[in-house]
Order: sequence, then structure tokens, then C-alpha cells
Amino acid sequence: MSSEITNHENPDPDANMQAIFDNSSYAMLIIADGVVIEANEAAVQLFNARMRSEIIGKTPAILSPLHQPDGRSSGDLAHQIIQRALTGSHEVFEWTYQNFEGTSFITRVDLKVFEYLGKSSIMVVIEDITTENSLKKELEISRKNMQTIIDTTPYAMLIITDEKFVEVNNAAISLFGAKNKNDLVGKPPGIISPAHQADGRSSDEAGYEVIKRAMTGSVESLDCIHQKLDGTLMDCHVTLAGIEYNGKPSLMTIVQDLTEQRKQQNEVRIAQKNMQTIIDTTPYAMLIITDGIFVDVNNAAISLFGAQNRNDLVGKQPGIISPAHQVDGRSSDEAGFEVIKRAMAGSVESLDCIHQKLDGTLMDCHVTLAGIEYNGKPSLMTIVQDLTEQRKQQKEIIHLKQRTDEIIEKNPALMLIFNSSLQIIKINQALVDISGYSKEQLLSMKLSEFTISDLSGASAKDVLTTGKSGTGNLTLHAPKGILHMRHFYIPLLDQNGNIDSYLTVFFDETYLRNLQIKLNESISEVGRVLSMLAMKDLTTQASISTDDPLKEVKEDLNKTVVELREVLSEMLSDSETLLSSIKDINHSTDDLAQASNDVADTSQHAADDISQQSNQLQTISNEVSDLSASIEEIAASAADVRDITKKVSDSGIQAQHQGSDATRQMKIVEEISGTSVEQIRGLNMKMQEIGKIVKLISDIASQTNLLALNAAIEAARAGEAGRGFAVVAGEVKNLAGESRQATSNIEEVINGLMSESNKTAESIEKSYTTIIAGIEAVNATIEGLDKMVADINVASNSVSEISRATDSQAVATTRVNQNIEIVREMVVTVQDKMDSLSANAEESSAATEEIASASAMIVDMVEKLQHKIGEFTV
Repeated sequence: MSSEITNHENPDPDANMQAIFDNSSYAMLIIADGVVIEANEAAVQLFNARMRSEIIGKTPAILSPLHQPDGRSSGDLAHQIIQRALTGSHEVFEWTYQNFEGTSFITRVDLKVFEYLGKSSIMVVIEDITTENSLKKELEISRKNMQTIIDTTPYAMLIITDEKFVEVNNAAISLFGAKNKNDLVGKPPGIISPAHQADGRSSDEAGYEVIKRAMTGSVESLDCIHQKLDGTLMDCHVTLAGIEYNGKPSLMTIVQDLTEQRKQQNEVRIAQKNMQTIIDTTPYAMLIITDGIFVDVNNAAISLFGAQNRNDLVGKQPGIISPAHQVDGRSSDEAGFEVIKRAMAGSVESLDCIHQKLDGTLMDCHVTLAGIEYNGKPSLMTIVQDLTEQRKQQKEIIHLKQRTDEIIEKNPALMLIFNSSLQIIKINQALVDISGYSKEQLLSMKLSEFTISDLSGASAKDVLTTGKSGTGNLTLHAPKGILHMRHFYIPLLDQNGNIDSYLTVFFDETYLRNLQIKLNESISEVGRVLSMLAMKDLTTQASISTDDPLKEVKEDLNKTVVELREVLSEMLSDSETLLSSIKDINHSTDDLAQASNDVADTSQHAADDISQQSNQLQTISNEVSDLSASIEEIAASAADVRDITKKVSDSGIQAQHQGSDATRQMKIVEEISGTSVEQIRGLNMKMQEIGKIVKLISDIASQTNLLALNAAIEAARAGEAGRGFAVVAGEVKNLAGESRQATSNIEEVINGLMSESNKTAESIEKSYTTIIAGIEAVNATIEGLDKMVADINVASNSVSEISRATDSQAVATTRVNQNIEIVREMVVTVQDKMDSLSANAEESSAATEEIASASAMIVDMVEKLQHKIGEFTV
């Protein structure tokens, strides 16, 4: 337009200029002297004038509104522009005009001064740009709106031009982990795509055809893998569309991150699968009701209601598993209506009711109801738990609890139950009776309020801390006095296996404790006495109290000690007498030995003259030898023979005197031997009594040992409380064992003494018998000497003495009497008698030696016995 105006700068109009002016498609006005002097047809049409005259001759102001859109005055603004033009400036500007109908429109005005018809004029070329401006505005608005959409859309939006990002929104910056636009704009799309997609194809290959279709005008979408700038992969849904952006064909890319959605979809699938798994595997019967029928049931429901398979329940109404009426008399529909209604409204409801198996068997059930959406429909999930067996067990538990309460109440042991706060919540009558507390007092107390001392073992706080049973001993200071008790703490569990309370059992050991103290003291006293006895002190006595638990044992023990002391005293006295007697026997035996030797010498001299009597005298000598086992018998015979041999050696009278002497000596020996036999017998009886007493002591030791063993057993039963008792019982047991060992040693010594005493007694008795026989044989010899004296005067007096001595014997054995008769009949000569006498003398001498040896042994034994008895303090 400006070029057209420029081409008409020549003030002289010509035909070409006029043609251009008239035929121009742009509205043209020529203004001179402040009025329009020329307007072309385009101007007439632009201003909607009916003819040119409506414009020509008028001021330009009639074509403009009073104010421009920016509020400035149209006249003032036009004046300024014209003034600049008059100075030679070529003005081009936008101006709002209005047509004769008052409609405003926007124009682009080209204004320049030129000379027309000899006058300085202004050429005004007007281009109606109303439509153009409208399009520009619309384009600007579209661009602005597009940018707003790009900036505010929640999805990542990226525009690609010439294979580079030229625009990205904040969502894209956030999605791809960029710090700002510069991390993406100007970069190739490959920076947000991994090398390969999930199917193994390269990302370029996977997107090529889709992008190609989008650039041809199709809106395309696809699911693919994108990556953040740090390499993190994302599941994305991408929408592609070809657009023109900044005048260039571009690709708009909208990226929706589906990672979380896919995760949620996967979680939904897992949840649906888990729900089905729960339905199928839950141990409780689960049934889903939709539109009044079962649509799904699990295996537990099939089993619970006695169905053969799912088809026996699925598709059926719930009434098939409900009886007509519940326990309270209401119909099953009525009983469940409100509960089902609340469950379908979103509440989780539960109730206890009666269900039935398909065969009509009734069941106690606990039912949980919840409204759910199943397969897109509102449904009711029903979980049924069979409580039939549980209710039966609950009844049994109630019965057992009642029995337990009764057992506790009537139990002779002291019992109470306390809770975790040590508050006593239950007691039995035994505790009330023994302690002296009332039931009201005990039930208002805590366990910590008891006055307790000497606590050993577990305490109530220990049991509360560990939750385990405990035991111990304590002393309770109760209204009725001090009670020594053994206690047991036992945790009690509730139905869930949690500790609910604690049972405490007390065993009153007060009597046992006191008895234990007395028994310990009594056993210690018995042990002291037995220790003194073991030390051979027989002067000790056990002290006895009126309530002594071992009173009878101590009395028997004291009696035994007294009797033992008396017996040992008598034994000591008897042994001294015996020792004196044996010593006298030794002296007599020495005399008898000397006499026997003298008789032997005399007999040897007489043997040559009296050979005819030798055989019979030999027989007598042999008989006397058979009787020589006893020391006393040989001594008596030796004495008689000595007297006789002396008298025979004196040729009768001398032999008679010697026979009388022998007879007197034999009587002495007889008396001594008799006394020794009696003393030995008395000693044996005392020994036997000592043996009985020792046996009694051994029995007492055995009983004490048994008592100690029983005490040890009781101590073991008593546990910790009996430990000291067990130690004392062990000591008593050891003392009893030592006493029994000592009595066993004494018994062995006494048995040895009795054995030796018996042997001595037997020896002395044999000696005594031999002496009697010797006396009788000497008497027989004297009688033979009497006949010999009758034949020869030397022997007559001796035979008379022997005869008289024989008559003086009160007792003789039949066998010795017969031998004496044979001697009387067979003595022919004094020689035979002298030979027999000589042999008898020799035997008497040997017997005398044996008596001396036996006497020495007896002396030794008696001295040992006195030594042993002397060890005892009596």
C-alpha cells in the first residue's frame, strides 16, 4: 500500500493515478484544509455510506468514535499524527473508525502528505483489519490457551520439532526428573527412552510407525517404556498428535506415567486373587450372597453344611442352611433382618445364631456379616464359625471351674488366688481357720500386706516377673500366731493361654518345724550319749524332757547303760576272784608236780620188788591217763599217788603216809578245781549277760540308725526346711554306725573271752573229773597197798589209809569202781601195784604240767579281760 502511495507523490494527477485511486481495493481519502476532498468507492463501502457526498466535504472526525480503545481522545490523537505527517513523516498506525451505522472497526492507516490540485494534502489509505485482528486475537488466545494447557495439564506434555524438544511443561519436568526446562528443551527424545522396549524391539523401531501416522494427522496412542533422566524406567501411556508449532510441523507428545497405576492394577489383581484365596482357604465357612442367593462358597462351607460339592449351595437361597426358628422363638428371617440391613449399609456385624446342615442337623454358630462388592454387585459376605463343640467345651469349663472352686474351698491345704496387682480375689476356709483372719479381711487385703519373715525361695513378685511357678518357705505372723509354712505359687491361664491370676498354696509346717527342733535336740543328745559310749564311758546318761519325741529310746538307752555298767563291774570283780583262784591252783599244781616226781622215784625203786602188781597198776595208770584231760583231775590224782608212792617207798608205812598226804592234796585240788569250775561257769554266765547287753546296744544302734534314716527321708521330703534336720540325722546315723561297730568289737572280744573261758571251763572240768578219778585210783592203790601191807608189814598201814580214804569218797564213777575191784582182785604182788603207781605218777606229773600251762593261759585271758573291762568308765 505504501508503495502505491509513494508512486503518487507527483502532485499533478494523471489518468493512471486516478485509475489507481478509483479502483484500489483499499479505502482512500484525500484531506485538505481539514476536510475530506476526495474518497474512492472502497471508502464509501468501508464506511457504509450511500454515496460519496456523505464523506466528501466532511471533517474526518465524523468517521471516528470519540475515543480510541485505549481511552485517548480520537481528535487529539489524530491531531498529533497529522502534525507529524505535515513535517514529512510517513505515519502508519492502527485506528478505530466507525461507519455511519455506528459500528466500530479496526483499520491500518497509511498517512502521508502530498500535493493535490496545487495544495498540500494528506493521502489516507485505510485497510480494514478487523477480521485480521480478530484472527490474530484468536490465534494469540489459542497460543496462550495452548501454553496454559501445556503448563497446567497434569500429564507430561512435550512438543518435538525437527527431532528436538522445543517445549515441555512442568509435569514433564517433574516426571522425567529434570531440574528445569533446559534439561529437556533442545535435547533429542532419545534421552527419555531406553534402548529397548519390553518386547525387545528398539525404542526407535517401536515408535516409528506410530509417529509416522501421528504426523499425517492421526491421533495415536501406545503403551511403552520411558525412563527418567537418572535411568529409572517407567510404564507409560503416550498420546501422539501432529501439530503446527511456531509455523513448523511438530509432534505433540502427552505422556501418562502408568507405573503406579500398573502397580495398583497389579495390587488389585493380587487383592482379588488373595480374596479368592482367602475365600477358598479360610478355615471358617465363607459364603457370598448376591441378589438373595449364594454366588460363591468355600470348601469349609461345603464341609460345614454337609454339601457334596459347590452346586449344593451355589445358586440356592440362604434359607436352606437356616432353621425356621431360632432359640428365642423368632423366625430366622426376622432374627437376621436388622443385622443384614446394617451390614449392607457398611457396618461389620456379628451375631450368634442357629444354622443347620443340609441334612437338618442343628449347629451353634457365630456369624460375621459384611457388605462387599462382588462381581460389580452389592453383596453380603457371610463367615460362619461352628461353635457347637466350643459351647460344649464352655459348659465343661464352667463345670470344671465350679469343681475347682469347690476343691479349693474344701481343700485342707491353705489356698488363695491373687491377681497381677497382688490383690487377693479368692480364699478357702482352711486359710481362714488356720490364720485367724476373717474372709472379709483376707479379700480386702493384698498379698504384700501380710507380715512375713524368714522368706526363702520364690516370692510373689518373682512369679509376677517371670510368669513361672515358684516355691519357698516363709513365716507368717497371723492373728492366731506365728505360722511356719511352705508355699507354692502357680500361674493360672485364661482361655487364650495368658496368665490370668496366681494360685498360692500354703502347707502349714509349724508343728513339723517345732517337732524338727525338738527331734534335732533329742537326736543330738542321743548322739552325745552314743559318742560317750563309743569312748567307753558308761557313766553318762541321756537327759529326758516330758515332750521328748525320743523319750522311750532314751529311757531304754539309759537303762541299758546302767545294766551294762553293773555287769561290767561284776565281771571285773569276778575276774579278780578268778585270777586269785587260778594263782592258788598254780601254787597247788607246783606242789602236786613235786609230789608226783617223788612218787615216781619211790615207785621206780619199789618196782623191782613188786612186779606182779605192775600190769594192773599200769591199767589204772592208763585209766587215770584217759581222765587227765582236766588240770584239776590230774592234780588230784597226782596228789593221791604221791602220798601212796611215798608210803610204799617206805616199805608200807612210809607209802601209807605218802598216800594219806596225796589224798589230802588231791582233796585240796578237788576243792580248788570245783571252785574254779563254779567261778568259770559264773564268768561264762556273766559273759553271756554281757553278750545280751552288747546285743541290746547293737539293736539300739540299729534302731537309731533306722530312725536316722527315716529322719533323713522326712528331711528330704521337707525340702529346704529339713536340710539342717538331714545334717543332724546324718551325724546321728554316723554315730549309730560307730556305736554298732564298737559294740561289734566288744561282742567279738566277749565272744573270744567266752570261747576261751568255755575251753578253760571244759579243761578245768576235765581236770576236775580226772582228779576225782585220780583220787579214786589212789584210793584203789591205797587199798592195794593195804593188801601189800598185809603181805608185807611195810605196806599194810598204807593200804589201810588208802582203804579209809577210798571209803571217804562220796562220788565215784562206775568205770573207776570196776577198775578198783579189778585192781583189788588182780594185785598179786606189790610189784604190779608199784609199777602201776609209778606209771600213774608219771601221768600225774604230765597232767600237772598241762594244768600249769592251762592255768597260765587262764591267767593271761583273765588279765586281758580285766584290761578290756578297765577301758570302760563305770
